Amino acid sequence: MFKKTYAQRFNRLLYFPGGKVGYVESLRSTLTFVDSTNPIEVQLTNWIRENFNVHSENLLVDLIQTMERLELITKQEDRFLLTESARVLLKTTDNRIVFSALCEKYSGINEIMELLQEAISYEQIVRLLCEKGIQWNGKHQYLIRLNWLQSIGYVHKTGQLYVLTQEGWKIFGIEKALFEAEENVSFHQELKNDLKAIGACLDWETLFEFPVGRYRIDAVYRQKGIVGPICACEIQICANHLEEALSRLYVARNQNIFELRLYTTEDQIAQAKEIARHSFPDLIGDLKIIDIMQIKEDRIIAERFQGYVNRSFSRRLRLRYRRFRRD
Repeated sequence: MFKKTYAQRFNRLLYFPGGKVGYVESLRSTLTFVDSTNPIEVQLTNWIRENFNVHSENLLVDLIQTMERLELITKQEDRFLLTESARVLLKTTDNRIVFSALCEKYSGINEIMELLQEAISYEQIVRLLCEKGIQWNGKHQYLIRLNWLQSIGYVHKTGQLYVLTQEGWKIFGIEKALFEAEENVSFHQELKNDLKAIGACLDWETLFEFPVGRYRIDAVYRQKGIVGPICACEIQICANHLEEALSRLYVARNQNIFELRLYTTEDQIAQAKEIARHSFPDLIGDLKIIDIMQIKEDRIIAERFQGYVNRSFSRRLRLRYRRFRRD
């Protein structure tokens, strides 16, 4: 992955014709035309206008500039020629050349790929990039980068979550089947559904992606008659984002949410506790770090009481559930 600093890269990345996942296909078509004709500027703009229904003169200029910035075309005298990188690109189905050029020339591409080692939503991507000091006005620059990565074949969208594809994992030197990544997305949503079921059994309202400051918490519980959430829950399947999850819980604690739960995999509990001890010592008294599979057990326990929750002694049952959970 490229290590060029944020300040050295372009901020404004342009979309390419062809729809959300068709950028690269349209780019290849344009490069093929350049290769066969070595056009002057008016010929190239006319071809793009006719083939992609682009009428804005500014957009036509921007599209050509994008190809130049990616170092796929170059201008000699008054004609456009392919660069060696573009010739290699047209000889293969591998889009790594496009990805490498985007990383080298535009901010945010590397950082998004690193974030997507765990399935996350658009809102989470925006928030985490902001924490890294990378942000743009409006949502278009975020979406354009995600569309480029989907078009290249390195990112896949499942429901509301973005995740790396098998080819995307290879950028990090990891051979990882796509179905494994999709399973993580599905499992994360399944666990959130379990949290909601637990809340329903205890007559608590469950809110997902709950805002705390500039962050969002995976789920919070809110009890009737009490102002504000009583419990904040973060689910982290991937170890890479444990510290970020704890940061969000830390902010939740400062906003008077006093019961904090971090659910992670059994093999990551020790690491999470170590991070909490060193970086977030103020959380220790209120934070519980729990095996994610405990959510499944908690749902079973809570559903045993579902028939009684709305009766007059539901409060006693909730206390009984809490005592059982602590034991």
